Formats: sequence, structure tokens, C-alpha cells
Amino acid sequence: MFDRDLCCRQLRYSGMMETIRIRRAGYPIRHTFHEFVDRYRFLIAGCPPAHKIQDCRAATSRICQAVLGKADYQLGRTKVFLKDAQDLFLEQERDRVLTRKILVLQRCIRGWYHRRRFLKMRAAAVVIQKNFRAYNGKRKYQQMRTGYMRLQALIRSRILSHKFKHLRGHIVRLQARCRGALVRRNYDKKMWAVVKIQAHVRRMIAQKKYRKLRVCLLNATFNSDSGSNLIFISRWNIELSGTRKRKCGAWRKSTERRRAGRWRRRSTRTSSRNTSRKSTRRLSARRRCSTKRGRGT
Repeated sequence: MFDRDLCCRQLRYSGMMETIRIRRAGYPIRHTFHEFVDRYRFLIAGCPPAHKIQDCRAATSRICQAVLGKADYQLGRTKVFLKDAQDLFLEQERDRVLTRKILVLQRCIRGWYHRRRFLKMRAAAVVIQKNFRAYNGKRKYQQMRTGYMRLQALIRSRILSHKFKHLRGHIVRLQARCRGALVRRNYDKKMWAVVKIQAHVRRMIAQKKYRKLRVCLLNATFNSDSGSNLIFISRWNIELSGTRKRKCGAWRKSTERRRAGRWRRRSTRTSSRNTSRKSTRRLSARRRCSTKRGRGT
């Protein structure tokens, strides 16, 4: 523990207080010109470092005149003599100027740093935007492509189905006509065979009846008058021959008509390949009429 009164008494008796008073009355702060210029050159503009200046005394006087003005200071041969108040004022000005300079420097460095960071972020954002736009455009293009491909597939399927239905209709009509022609041909063949069989059967029946009647008439001629019976027999023979001739003529006409109908069908088949639908309809109508006439006969 220190005693304040005792410490002051000891300093007074030793002569330190007098020395301090004398030193304070004089110039206690002393700096060489080189150190002064290096330390306080920031207070004025256009003052280079001390190692680049040939006359440090002149630079020191300019600094003192600019900052201290008409204050009490002295310039020696190698040093500058200052008081405590002047040294404190110089330090405060130095701190103020350095603080301002540091703030400017910090502002510039921060601006440069943030500008560089902003440029990097903008470049990264541009790259991200470019990639996203490319991806989005590619996705939209793929969607449009799939949509157009589906539309093309639908249109082509509609066209193919329409063509298929058209061809199917033609083929069905052709099959119907071919089947009708085959059925009519088979029917004509069967009718011709039936008519021929009927003709033979009727001929055989007529021959049997004729033989029986002839035998009966011959027996009757021997039993009755010969003249009247002969006249009756001759008339009956004439009538029987006439009916036979009529039947044979009708059968011949029916066969000739059938043959003519077959020839017409063949000619219409060959010509229908090169004619239009109207001509085929007309020929089919004619064919039906001819078949009806043939059936009627």
C-alpha cells in the first residue's frame, strides 16, 4: 500500500517535483526530423515518406505550420521541441486523420470485396439461369414433340382406318358379287340338270303311256271296225307328235337361252374389270333380268 502524503513528501524532498515543474515549463517532447515526418506526414497532403525527402527540416516546419499554427514550438538543428499540449494535439489529429483514412480504405476494400462477390454471384446466377432455361426449354420441347408425335399417330391411324374401311367395303361388295355369281351359276347348273332329268322322266312316262295306248288301240281295232279306229289312231298319233314337237322345241329354246345367259355373264365379267360402278350396276340389272327370263322360260 502506498501513502499519498508520504510519496509526495519524499518526491518534494528529493527534488523530483522541481524537476518536473522545470521540465513542464520548457519543451519536454523532442523528436528528430526524420521520426517527426514519418509519424505526422499524414496530417498534410502531398508529403512523401521520410526516406524519399532530402530536407526533412522543411517538411517538419510545413507540418507544424499547417497543424500547430502560431503555437509555442521550436526547431533545432536535428530535433523539434514540443510541449505536452502540442504533442497531445498532434496525436489527436493523427488519430483523427488515420481513422478517416482507414475508414476510406475499409470502404474501398469492402466495396471491392463485395463487388467481386457480387460479380461471382451474378456469374453463378447467370450460369444457373442458363442451365435452368436450357432444361426448361428442353423439357417443353420434349413435351411438344411427344404431343406432335401423338397427334401424328392419331391422324395416321384415322387415315389408315378410313382406307381400311374403304377397302373393306370394296372387298365385301366384291365378295358379295362373286358369291352371288357362284350361287347363280350353281343354281343354273342345278336347274339345268333338274330340267333335263324332268324332260327325260317325262319322255319316259310319255313313251310308256304311248305304248300302252297304242297296244290298247291295236287291240280295239281288231275287235271293232277297222276304218273308224284307224282314223282315230292316226289323229291321236298326229296330236301326240305335235305335243312332242312342242315340248322338244321349248326345251331347245330354254337351253339356247341358258347358253346365251352364260355367254352374257362371261362377257359382263370380263368387261366389268375395266368399267365403272355405274356400268357394273347396269350389267347386274341386265343379268338379273336375263336370269328372271331364263327362270320364267
